Amino acid sequence: MENPKITLKGKTYTAPPPKVKLWREVTKFKDKFGDKEQGDEEALSEMERLIAAAFNHPEITAEVIEEELDLDEFVPLFYQIASWVAEAVSRKMAELPK
Repeated sequence: MENPKITLKGKTYTAPPPKVKLWREVTKFKDKFGDKEQGDEEALSEMERLIAAAFNHPEITAEVIEEELDLDEFVPLFYQIASWVAEAVSRKMAELPK
């Protein structure tokens, strides 16, 4: 899977390879919000934070994402990041000796 990209303020950024911390945070998000309705304010704030964490760049913050990212890109980008992290973990787990 290709690393996620985001365009903010006319500049495109590509997410670096995911870190263990991002995997842990995405897993916590799923556990906490998996059964809640989309649109829950706390979940939306956490999604903004996780998107920013995935890109790990000082110019990409939850606040900038909220102000600059088009609504029709927000949820798909979040799910792309979650899938990307899960795929990276699955790929690495498959490489472990049996």
